[in-house]
Amino acid sequence: MFHVGPTPERNNGSLGEWAYHVLLEEIVFHDLRPGIALQETELAARLGISRTPVREALRRLTNEGFVTAVPYKGFFVATIDVTDLQAIREVRIALEPKAALLAVVRATPAEREEAGALLAEIDAGALRPARSPRSSKELMYSDRRIHTHIYVCTHNRYMTETLVRHLNLAHRIWSLFIDRVEHLADAVEQHRALLRAVRDGDPTGVEEHVREHILNPNFDRASREQLQTPA
Repeated sequence: MFHVGPTPERNNGSLGEWAYHVLLEEIVFHDLRPGIALQETELAARLGISRTPVREALRRLTNEGFVTAVPYKGFFVATIDVTDLQAIREVRIALEPKAALLAVVRATPAEREEAGALLAEIDAGALRPARSPRSSKELMYSDRRIHTHIYVCTHNRYMTETLVRHLNLAHRIWSLFIDRVEHLADAVEQHRALLRAVRDGDPTGVEEHVREHILNPNFDRASREQLQTPA
């Protein structure tokens, strides 16, 4: 399951899956701050579920790098090193251009239609970037929706899982400085180009569009400013 928006509704599916998404969102957007202890009993009581699905979620988050398990002490929200952004980018730049090309070639008619719907939302201004903290979070949700759709269109589960994980890791770091990023409209224009390629089944230049998007210099500038900001 590849969730692409805010925390999903609790339903009759796996409670461990639901707990995972709840905690992932809280970690990515710093409602659960780096370094704090995660007590299974407290989390289970807050979420209204047993400890078993909470433990399942915490183990999954540990495997993905969002939580740290310390022997005899328990689980903690993983700390953040902004310099990890470069390592995350290296993974994305190696995989995402290929993923975009595969998406263009393999997308089903329904998936091409969905790409067109996402493009229409951008053109209607529904995904327009803005400067408030709330809109910054919404912008990252929109980024996730677009990128995850492209990943899913590859019809390669392993590539999709890897890229979703690294996008979430990137978003956790971006949350620290997204309000400092200038010219966010550039990223939106790059989203337009990617969605058009998938919608139209046209691979022309799609790999280069992805590289430009991932190597956006405005994000580099804002991340360097974050590194220079005293704790």
